[in-house]
Amino acid sequence: MTQREKLKEFYNQYKNKFMKQLITFILILFFFSSCKTLVPFTENIRQKNQLTTEDLKHVQFYLSDEVNLVREVSGNQNQVVSGKIKTINNKQIEEVLIPEKTKGVVIDTSTKGNIKVSFSDDEHSLTFGPDKKTTRYVILAEAWDGSSGNVHYGGDVYRTRGLSYDACLLVNLKQLLKTHHSVRIEKGRKL
Repeated sequence: MTQREKLKEFYNQYKNKFMKQLITFILILFFFSSCKTLVPFTENIRQKNQLTTEDLKHVQFYLSDEVNLVREVSGNQNQVVSGKIKTINNKQIEEVLIPEKTKGVVIDTSTKGNIKVSFSDDEHSLTFGPDKKTTRYVILAEAWDGSSGNVHYGGDVYRTRGLSYDACLLVNLKQLLKTHHSVRIEKGRKL
């Protein structure tokens, strides 16, 4: 085999290997560009996009971490709509689990800037508000005792468990940036 034939064969092998790598790179790039870009929802994002209460009701939110809620059910409150009931030490305990990345929608806002987000069909909601340090919208409780707090959910008070205290809201930034808010000012009409 001549030097020229060796070079040609080497070039063809290199070209085939390069093309395979290029196609793989393009496929990976396409895959990641089509994925959701979930980022923590912050006060900065809310102000930058000038999101009103009505705008927030049209944004798809996601839960960053699993939220685990528990409450003791008294004897006359045995009708549980959602969640599980467990008997622990002769006490009936209702447990509600909201997995991470669960979709939620805003159902109400407060004058303080807090938002109520529902992750269920029955309008049960959790309240989220901006964290003082990070401005991420985190789950709010009446009072925190370490990593556990009392939260309102469906008209009842539950105790958070596990890493629920660190749960925040996520938004798909690409989808949020596609939302356009336009205002049209009417000038009036003369006779």
